[in-house]
Amino acid sequence: MKEGRFFPKGGEEGSETRGKEVAPIRYRDMDENGAIKPLLKETRLGGITMSKKISWGLFSVLCLVVVGLMAGSAFAAPGMPSSGEKQKIKLVGYNDVQGRETLQVTTMYDAATNKYWAFIGHHNRPGFVGIHFNPITNQNEENGTTILDITDPKHPTVVVHIPNYNFLGTAQQNRNSRSTSVVLNFKGSGKDILVRNSEGAGTWYYEIFDITDITKNGGDMFTKIGNLQATDLGTLDSAHKGYLSPSGKYYSSSDEQDFREQHLVVWDISDVGTLGPGDWNRELGAARFVGRGWLEGQKESETEPADDISSPGRFEKTAPN
Repeated sequence: MKEGRFFPKGGEEGSETRGKEVAPIRYRDMDENGAIKPLLKETRLGGITMSKKISWGLFSVLCLVVVGLMAGSAFAAPGMPSSGEKQKIKLVGYNDVQGRETLQVTTMYDAATNKYWAFIGHHNRPGFVGIHFNPITNQNEENGTTILDITDPKHPTVVVHIPNYNFLGTAQQNRNSRSTSVVLNFKGSGKDILVRNSEGAGTWYYEIFDITDITKNGGDMFTKIGNLQATDLGTLDSAHKGYLSPSGKYYSSSDEQDFREQHLVVWDISDVGTLGPGDWNRELGAARFVGRGWLEGQKESETEPADDISSPGRFEKTAPN
């Protein structure tokens, strides 16, 4: 990806436009000193000790294939990190995803292109760790979402990394996007839609992207469609994880006003395949909220049970479906 494209509400230093669509914006070096300073650290992966330039909390994406257990055979091919421990699996490929700490990985086969993909959600980086370098863009980028082509499982390849930005989309920001969910050809629209959570700096929401140019055209453009940031109770107090259903419903673990903690919050975003790009902070959630579910005691107006998980669940909805 030579450059990322998005549709910001307004520009700032380093942008090529203010409020215009389709303006390519090359990611800026976010290092305050203007230099990349990876940490030199010794790490252990299983029983192997490696010294290399890595960032704290390196999580690797391992492509695994189930095979018959063969006594005495090596677990991994030469050059791939492994302790040699295995049970009915064999490591066939490896990618360090630029050293970015990884939590949720979603794999998917696209029959239209005969490709296999992995969509990877990254944690925010600890404050004492430098921003990771993306050799594709030749820029330092805050952790966000990585799209990995795993069609050749022996050589999984990073195709695009989508960094996290602030609420206005004017600058990169250290945020948590641990969760990703993708539906290909969303509701027959011909668009491939990705939804990720985004938490940080006192704001919580889910971001909706059109990634069709990447997955179908072999391009490098991702288009921000909008955010799910609100319900009938106002803006969210957390946006933890979520699942985008082919039906068009987005099921999330979120916290709202008047609740003690995270619970089920559901939006119907069936129409996003028909929407074009909007401002980076475009809010779509309030009008598409359809319901919520919680355990008795999660709502602030209810008595909180003491260590009791047998309480009945409750559900509210605003639409008949």
